[in-house]
Amino acid sequence: MTNAGIAVGLSPSRICELFHRETGMTFHAFVECHRIERAKFLLRNKWNRIGSVASAVGYEDITTFARAFKRRVGTTPSQFRNSVDGEAVGSELLTSTERKSSHLD
Repeated sequence: MTNAGIAVGLSPSRICELFHRETGMTFHAFVECHRIERAKFLLRNKWNRIGSVASAVGYEDITTFARAFKRRVGTTPSQFRNSVDGEAVGSELLTSTERKSSHLD
């Protein structure tokens, strides 16, 4: 936000305020929602480990990821994965870069 503020001549707090006014959500909530949506997609593939998914979507700590996931989805990542088992499952595997960034593999 600081770099964005410098680029347009506004303070980070002002940008956050304008973002909230326009979207109805905080910037943090916006980013978290997008991370969790990506995680849901990746979790549909049983070959993607939960720890790797957490890392791929930007969480350094699996516990923090699990809490955020449950807050947004209403279930744990494992419960979500089990609930979609047998449905049309996304075929995307983590990229090699995402796998390398995961410290849990």
